[in-house]
Amino acid sequence: MKITVKSDDINLFIPLPTSLVCSGFVAKIAAKHTDGEFSAEQLSRIFKELKKYRRRNGPIRLVEIDSADGEKIIVSL
Repeated sequence: MKITVKSDDINLFIPLPTSLVCSGFVAKIAAKHTDGEFSAEQLSRIFKELKKYRRRNGPIRLVEIDSADGEKIIVSL
């Protein structure tokens, strides 16, 4: 996973290992913060499918935000 923030003042690039972000531990933490909408098992399954999709099709842009100030935030897997 890559997180990129670009603005006039700062250019920030944060690489995160995909295996860390899509781990069972993170799924358990995320399940606690979804107010019961998703279980840890469901989130683990979603993470596995995202990793499979990425292997077959290349990088995926999950979030892309452009502000009026010219700031740009990109989260890709």
